[in-house]
Amino acid sequence: MKHFTGYEYILIDIANAYGLSKHTWETRIEWTNNNIDSLSSFINIAEDKLLYIKAINALKDVLEGKPTDHLIELDSTCSGAQIMAILTGCKSTGFHTNLINSNAVQDLYMNTVTEMNNHLPEGSKIGEGTFNRKDVK
Repeated sequence: MKHFTGYEYILIDIANAYGLSKHTWETRIEWTNNNIDSLSSFINIAEDKLLYIKAINALKDVLEGKPTDHLIELDSTCSGAQIMAILTGCKSTGFHTNLINSNAVQDLYMNTVTEMNNHLPEGSKIGEGTFNRKDVK
């Protein structure tokens, strides 16, 4: 398990609200650090504008040495499947729901789409207009 400082969690929260929640922790921290002086210029293209603004304001408070009661949001990966992986001891499901570290962010839904496409006839592949990740989710 990785441990982060409160400051790093705010950086992750900013990147999540921007739309980078499928990227690694390190990528999210790096993106925020690389854009720290221009974060407000991304408000209009952030995936969740209100949470993005809220997280930026929390970062400003921290940088000014002010305390903050900012709560970050971290979404689990397919929590139902994670629970089933734990209850059944299924390592494959644990891997695909990020319970087992793979040094990458796993996406069970996209992995399912890819696997299904391996078994569907040409022209009926998921993502080619019939089904996509959202449908599988």
